[in-house]
Amino acid sequence: MKLLNHIVWVPVLLASVGLIVESPEDETPLTPIAGTRASCKDCHKVYFDEWKQSLHARSWTDPIYQAAIKRRKRKESCYSCHVPDSVVARAPKKPKARSGDFHSGITCESCHRVGDKIGGPFGAKTTAHESVQHEYYGGKSSTLCLSCHNTNVGPVRALGKSFAATKKAKSGRTCQHCHMPDLERPIANDPQTGKPEGKERKARSHLILGPSDPKFVAKAFALRVEGPKDGKATLFLENKAGHRIPSLKIRQFQVRFTVTAEDGRELWSKSRLLEGGRRNFLEAESSLDQEVSLPEGWKTMRVTVNHLLDGKDLGPVFQAKKERE
Repeated sequence: MKLLNHIVWVPVLLASVGLIVESPEDETPLTPIAGTRASCKDCHKVYFDEWKQSLHARSWTDPIYQAAIKRRKRKESCYSCHVPDSVVARAPKKPKARSGDFHSGITCESCHRVGDKIGGPFGAKTTAHESVQHEYYGGKSSTLCLSCHNTNVGPVRALGKSFAATKKAKSGRTCQHCHMPDLERPIANDPQTGKPEGKERKARSHLILGPSDPKFVAKAFALRVEGPKDGKATLFLENKAGHRIPSLKIRQFQVRFTVTAEDGRELWSKSRLLEGGRRNFLEAESSLDQEVSLPEGWKTMRVTVNHLLDGKDLGPVFQAKKERE
């Protein structure tokens, strides 16, 4: 009997399920810091539009977050990361919460304000504001990200130690390499016409990809199969993320291993649950292993991973299979 040597990845795109609400346009003012002549969105429209689609922009208005803080006695313990002032000012420690403009979430200034200047990978000269080159940008360091994402607060589990122990981290990879993929484009645009200004440079996406994007989540998993031998096989659902998954107590991944016949009939199945609490999570560079006694007449071994958030099933985010010829 011959087995196919390749694995089929089938990430499934999900429609919005109403879990995220947009901040009203008039509640994202992003006023310039003292001494600047424009707001961020005037000269960095592409970046602003990407950020606006991200969970960073909705870190305060997200209904899951709003429901969670209503259940907490010390709500203020969440504010420093959901509505931070300058993260650079206290990194690698948690930032301080700002006093207002909560609906703007994690703003441009939250991550790019360095004193009274704007930090970035180049420190380019501009008349709009003073710029400074800083080691936290350009994919050189995870410090800025881990100032918040290395914290255990309420349902949120820290990722710093998990990431630091990986081969990816030890080889120099950072959070940005996966969550803010690099690309090339002009850094700014003409505030009047919107046309790009300056030469194309190495930059990073500001969509800040995360678990709300099913296509991105699919990259966290892979299927490896050993066997069959003597009527048995072992399926390995591998964690390809740079940290444990999931990392939120109210987030779960329902894993279902199945074996089907040629006509599609299910001959065998087993369900496993990955949870964001202290148990049943999948550590970085590890796998969820499932032994299978293959029934007579089997054709396909398959794994399907469904994403569950706060008790709601958001549907499949990863499917892979291996077939017998």
